[in-house]
Amino acid sequence: MTTAVITLMRTTQLTRMSTRMFTPMARNIATRTAMGTSIRMTHSHAHSQNGRGETATVELEARILAKNDALAARNRAWFVERGILALNLVSSPGSGKTSLLERTIRDLRGELPIFVIEGDQATANDGERIRAAGAPVVQINTGAGCHLEADMVAAGLKELEPSQGSLVLIENVGNLVCPAMFDLGEAAKVVILSVTEGEDKPLKYPHMFAAAAVMILNKIDLLPHLDFDVHAALANARTVNPNIVCLQVSAKSGDGMQVWHDWLRTHAKQAASGNAAFRT
Repeated sequence: MTTAVITLMRTTQLTRMSTRMFTPMARNIATRTAMGTSIRMTHSHAHSQNGRGETATVELEARILAKNDALAARNRAWFVERGILALNLVSSPGSGKTSLLERTIRDLRGELPIFVIEGDQATANDGERIRAAGAPVVQINTGAGCHLEADMVAAGLKELEPSQGSLVLIENVGNLVCPAMFDLGEAAKVVILSVTEGEDKPLKYPHMFAAAAVMILNKIDLLPHLDFDVHAALANARTVNPNIVCLQVSAKSGDGMQVWHDWLRTHAKQAASGNAAFRT
């Protein structure tokens, strides 16, 4: 007897922060809403019950990931063809991803064209913040979904239309588990860890930190008020991923942001030159 597999359905709202409406891909069912266009997509996680049906569960998960990987490869080719550097920003909720994006957009305004795909389960709050900071943005609401997937990013790119040689920053749903498995076509994952979290986060969520090229330790302006061991946090990250680049910043005060900006400049230039190989 096989184990029942639960397929989660959610409505994904892809809302452009402008007057234009999103034109959905033919394979999706689209309906107009007051906020924009609502796109219904499938979101699947397989779970075994009472220890049965594990083989069927693994096979289903493999099919889901294989389909996503194929779509991610298309996204990656699309980015490379246009000389675009695409980064997938991942973290726990509240680590300061959106604040980091706001600061980055304002600091690099006029120097590097930045486009943003915002992922959240609900609301357009973060998308509005990004728009106010000065970057074109598409808001993707995943409903019950706990991560973005490659087809959502493809739909967002179709609406966003990032320019040649630009920087596309994808803010994933706040979650350190599922986004590690789902390739979006990005050049690299950037994981954000704030000093208000534990130093052992990299050890608790090793798959995410192993998959990331960069770890940004955010909110360092709060260190005088916290019992947080920076050296332990960095050591834990490098235990999981010896090659990870670790940056220490405060999106609020601006401390350390110049190093982050230099990293972006270097890799955006590399992408714009047509060099598809990502090097940290």
